Amino acid sequence: MKVFLIVFVALQLLFIAGAQQTSETCGEVLTATDGGIIYKPFENVQPNERCVWVIRAPNATGYSLDLVFMGYQNDSTETNVVATCLMNHLWTNTHGALNHTGTFDYNICNVVVITFYTSSNVSNSTGFILQYTQVASTVLDPVSSASTDIFISEPLGNVPHGLNATDGVNPSHEISTFVFVPANNTRDARKETNLVVINHGMLSIPNWPGRPDCHDYLEVSYFNISAPTQVKYQLQKRFCLESILEFQNNDLILLNFRSAFGTTFQGLQLVHTEREISNECIN
Repeated sequence: MKVFLIVFVALQLLFIAGAQQTSETCGEVLTATDGGIIYKPFENVQPNERCVWVIRAPNATGYSLDLVFMGYQNDSTETNVVATCLMNHLWTNTHGALNHTGTFDYNICNVVVITFYTSSNVSNSTGFILQYTQVASTVLDPVSSASTDIFISEPLGNVPHGLNATDGVNPSHEISTFVFVPANNTRDARKETNLVVINHGMLSIPNWPGRPDCHDYLEVSYFNISAPTQVKYQLQKRFCLESILEFQNNDLILLNFRSAFGTTFQGLQLVHTEREISNECIN
C-alpha cells in the first residue's frame, strides 16, 4: 500500500509540474491562470502549523480547485485545508473546507485564500497537493492590478497601504489582502498579535444598498480552529467610518481591503505588536 501511495503521489507531482506556477512554500502568491500547491506530500506535518497562500489569477471570476492528494483523514477537524473566496461587489466572503479529494468549484471568486492548518494532534499525517484553474469571463469591473497581498510575521511593525495614492484617489475595484501569520508558520498559543488599524479616510455613502455606510471598507477576520470547519475565519469587523480600531488574536488574522470606483482614499496603517499572554487566556 505504501509503495502504491508513493507511485500515485509521484504521478500527481509530474502532472502538476506542467502547470504554469506551483508553490511548495507557505506565504506565496500564485498569479498564473493555472497552477498548484505542493505541500509536504512525503513529509510529516508538525503540530499547530498555519500555512497560507493567495491565488489571484488575472481576470478570474471563479476557480476550479482540485485536491488531488491529502495525507490526512478526510473526516479530520484537526488537520485540513480551507478556501476563502473574495469577490468584487459581494458583501460576504465564501468559505469552504477542502475535506476530500476531488474538485471544488467556486464560480463567484476573484481571489481565493488557501489555508492549511493542524492542531496539536497530527498523528502521522502528511500534507496535500492542490491544483487550480481559473474560470475567466469578460467582466465589467476587473479587480485592480494595483491590489496587493502581504504576509506579516514580524513581531513588531507598521504596514502602510494607500498613503501615496495619486491625488488621494484609490484604484477602482481593489481587493487587497493582509495576513498576520505566526513565526515559522507555527502557532504559539502563548503569543498574541495586537493590531491597531489607523484609517486615514475611506469613502462612506449613508444608506448605500447592502453596504451600510461603507463604499470602501476593510474587513477583519480571526482564524479559530475550534470554529465550524466551513467558517474557520470568523468576521470581527467590517468598517470604513472609524478612525482607529484595535484587534487581538493568538492565531491568524486575515484582513481584506476593497475599494469601489476611483474613490477618494487617504490610506490606512496597520500597526502591530506581539505579546505573551497568561495561561488562563490561552484557548
